[in-house]
Amino acid sequence: TLNAKGTESLTVNTGFIVEQLNNTIKELLLSEQVWTTIEGQVLPIDINTDSLTYKTSVNDKLINYTLTFNFAYDTINNVR
Repeated sequence: TLNAKGTESLTVNTGFIVEQLNNTIKELLLSEQVWTTIEGQVLPIDINTDSLTYKTSVNDKLINYTLTFNFAYDTINNVR
């Protein structure tokens, strides 16, 4: 019997945000437990983004971050 398992990842952009949300992004990256809602399901995720250079409106004008997550569970292949 072959038990194939895999993981799925997700890459998201914050969209253009104000500089005051930099602290919120920092808290997200330092959180031990992070959850997301996709199609009405609340799912646990692990953050893959190791580091982030914080942007300011003075230097960078428009602030947008790209973050990468893995789902915190295995994807099980049930195809027979």
